[in-house]
Amino acid sequence: MQSPLRIVEDYNSENKNIDEYNGRQLLEMIQNANDECDTQKPKKVLIKLEEKSLIIANNGNPFSLGGVESLMYSDLSPKTMEENKVGKKGLGFRSILNWSKEIYIASYDLHLKFSQQHAEEFLEGILEEQPEIKTTLKRKTKKKIPISVLRCPYFENDISKKKEKDYDTVIELTLKEDIYDDILEQIAVDIVPEILIFLNKLEEIEVQTPVKHFTITKINLPNSQIRLSKTNFLDEDEYAEWTWNILEDKGEIKGLEETKNYELKIAYNPDEEVNFHKLFSYFRTEVDFPYPVIAHGSFELKSDRNHLTRDKNNFNIQLIEKLAKLLVDCALKLTEGDVSTYDALKLLIPDDFQYSSLNEEPWNFKNIIKEYINETAIFPTLEDEYISYQDGFKFYDIEIEQFIPIDYRQNFKALLKSSSDEVIIDYINEEFYDIRYSDKKLTKRLIK
Repeated sequence: MQSPLRIVEDYNSENKNIDEYNGRQLLEMIQNANDECDTQKPKKVLIKLEEKSLIIANNGNPFSLGGVESLMYSDLSPKTMEENKVGKKGLGFRSILNWSKEIYIASYDLHLKFSQQHAEEFLEGILEEQPEIKTTLKRKTKKKIPISVLRCPYFENDISKKKEKDYDTVIELTLKEDIYDDILEQIAVDIVPEILIFLNKLEEIEVQTPVKHFTITKINLPNSQIRLSKTNFLDEDEYAEWTWNILEDKGEIKGLEETKNYELKIAYNPDEEVNFHKLFSYFRTEVDFPYPVIAHGSFELKSDRNHLTRDKNNFNIQLIEKLAKLLVDCALKLTEGDVSTYDALKLLIPDDFQYSSLNEEPWNFKNIIKEYINETAIFPTLEDEYISYQDGFKFYDIEIEQFIPIDYRQNFKALLKSSSDEVIIDYINEEFYDIRYSDKKLTKRLIK
């Protein structure tokens, strides 16, 4: 810490990370809580906002020595050595510096604080002892006191100051001015039931503010289903729940230089409305995903955690290909009923009104899906079977089956059911050719 160049480097690094994670503070803290909630207690996070303070509390593992080191030093998170943890770089916690005058961490026997005031007083003490450092600092930065807040922790001796004592770990922020509304907005945008779908441990989030009080919960059901619910404690009539089917693929993929474990999941239910047509990487990103499912992958993301990166190992390219296959497998699940429908095909048709970078190079997601559609039996016939385009299906815009006597339908095994859905009609007519019988062949089948 006594090297002036290191002082400036730490300061610049900390502020760079603050900027990159700004807007995702609550998600990053929920992510940390999820990673550590190995406990027999409720797997829960409490977010409690008041005018001048924010508390984020959870049950589970205590802050370890490695965890404290990861706060003080970038890229030293113990999570980098552990599988099945969402966070990898230990940088997300730094984002809450944007909000805080002071941070107080109370976790089991650890009671640690960080504050801008304490950090500045610490640096001023160094400058009094070594005034020659000032010359280098002035040469390298315009900031009068360029000190990293997280490099200057100090202990809280009065452990009775811990609030929400029922929780194992409590992080309390003393808020800067004009931050309260920003946090309220982040709660409104990000703390939605869908964020629990892909977190592998966390089961409940409770939010308390002066204007809101609600919980969102997740219950794992048999047969690879989950149930989400939201309870509004300020309005007894406002309760909602959703059931999602979960299809999963996980394993190991080989990159150009290394291997990694991966996870892909799709939440689907034709009876539920998808509110966020975005790709998830545990949490929602800004990558559009114009399909009627909620899809997640353990993607390599840019530093803003909102966009895919072209990683050197081509992990993301492989994951996109596997995600396309999983989406098709998901569609095939919808063909398992006794009556054939267009539900499977509908699930694979992108919303053409929603642009997605996934359809561009190097991902080409739409093209990969189209290749699968051509060869997959997801087109419903009059006889309640499914066939593929390669089977030579025929399709008409009108309800042609009403002109075909029941006894003759066996002559039309390749004829698809009619549909009143304009999306289905337009897609088949635009994407496929030679899908009508010639007049001669149609007549022949009707007189056999």
